Amino acid sequence: MNNNYDEIKDSIRNTLRIEDIIGRQTRLRPTSRGYMGLCPFHDEHTPSFHVYTDTQSYHCFSCQASGDIFTYVMAKENMTFPEAMRYLADMAGIKLPEYSGHTQPKRDILTMAYDYYHGYLKSSAGSPARDYMTSRGLDAHDIETFSLGYAPQSWDALTRYMTSRGVTHNELISSGLVIQGNRGPYDRFRGRLMFGIRDITGRIIAFGGRLIDGEGAKYINSPESNIYHKRSNLYLLDKARKFIREKNRSILVEGYMDALRLHKCGYSEAVASLGTSLTDEQAELLSRFGDKCYICYDSDSAGQNATLKGMYILASHGLDVHVVSIPEGKDPDEYLCAHESFDEPLRQAKPLISHHLSMIVPKMTEPAGRRKMLQDFFAQISSLGRIAILDHKAEICDALNIRPMDLDSWLDRKTQDIPAQASKPEPKPELEGALCALLYHEPELRREISLTDIVSVMSTDLAQRVAMAVIIGDSEALYADNGAGIGLIARGEELCAQIRGNVREKWQKLLSSQKWHVLNRRIKELEAVPAAQRDFVLLLELKRQRSQYQK
Repeated sequence: MNNNYDEIKDSIRNTLRIEDIIGRQTRLRPTSRGYMGLCPFHDEHTPSFHVYTDTQSYHCFSCQASGDIFTYVMAKENMTFPEAMRYLADMAGIKLPEYSGHTQPKRDILTMAYDYYHGYLKSSAGSPARDYMTSRGLDAHDIETFSLGYAPQSWDALTRYMTSRGVTHNELISSGLVIQGNRGPYDRFRGRLMFGIRDITGRIIAFGGRLIDGEGAKYINSPESNIYHKRSNLYLLDKARKFIREKNRSILVEGYMDALRLHKCGYSEAVASLGTSLTDEQAELLSRFGDKCYICYDSDSAGQNATLKGMYILASHGLDVHVVSIPEGKDPDEYLCAHESFDEPLRQAKPLISHHLSMIVPKMTEPAGRRKMLQDFFAQISSLGRIAILDHKAEICDALNIRPMDLDSWLDRKTQDIPAQASKPEPKPELEGALCALLYHEPELRREISLTDIVSVMSTDLAQRVAMAVIIGDSEALYADNGAGIGLIARGEELCAQIRGNVREKWQKLLSSQKWHVLNRRIKELEAVPAAQRDFVLLLELKRQRSQYQK
């Protein structure tokens, strides 16, 4: 792990107080070690959530949520660790370096370009774009709310502006703002209303441009770069994520104006997919914030095919998918300009299987075509699992004119319920967390402990990964899997505080108890084996070893 990276993490911790961050969303009252209040992660009437100022950590004794300032933001804002890192660094006023090529300069360049486009739209020279906005029902407030701008109808206005401020042609080309032509560089966006595309933390990473007059492609977009990957972003998600979480649903549309119009009309859970090909990465993003997704793509053939493919991608990430169909082939922007409410299309939205059936049934007139469509239909719904299909059993049989017993037979051949797997019992996760917590906070102890020795006494994969990450200094690994590692450490800190003695005395007590529980677990597992198959010699040896340690 880069030392500078760890220094910035420490700087964030030293600048921001966890009680201030949590106190913005949860009312806290002082205690002897910090604060307590109602848990922000589950509903409760009696406070069981504690914030510890000495270790800058939190723990809920009811739902067992625990961690530090980073895991709190990750959980509450549904962010990955890098996203939470950037979010907190911005809050703390700390410039976060990037380690992949020239990422940071590129972000600065895009921000500078956004300021130029944004300012130009508000200036007297931006009147053509403002007139266009008025014709589309947009106003001055929307310029600020939705990060709008205007690229003037000029060959190289942005290029000249940016180079006058020290940005090179190569940097502009690399940022996707400028194209290298036969007679020199020229602006990619010209004569267009500009839509600033932000990442989940709210930083400008790309642009979309809508032609307002003349000939050319109606929309053009920034090319892919090392900071902008279309497949991993959603337009307006930085604004929508809060409302998706509150409503437990998202509305997924195709275009910038569709999403923007929905927000203006009060449907702030709307996002756009930056193209018709929905990706797994975008589906995973949506699944972080809500359980249901209403997908509303264009009603033309290409849009319907994109919807069909996209809804199965969404479902594969655990989302409850409903497909919105708008009458008369309109898109959400057009519909809302006429109706101002989207409630009725949402109310009439069809579940995934129902929508798929409505698409194929009218086309199943020829026997050959019917066979192919049935094959495709069953191939796609098989990914949903038996239970989801059985919820629509009667509808499928009626629509396709097949017998329920034939559908059951197909399900028996093609799908099966996933058997529930009993989780491997953890002997004492708080002990493992306490050992990891001591290692995390005590550099001297880390230098003395053998990596092999400590990993060998950890009985869970998580504890082994955390111990290894702490000893080798892999800080980022502690925040993987939604901060599971740092959460284990935070739970262990509570036990450490209850044990008397200095660091090494605490270590020996915890290690002895951990070894006792590991051996005891192995003994219990062996005793559960039928007597005729049990290894009594091994059983006796394990009991002898257990007697050497304290519970």
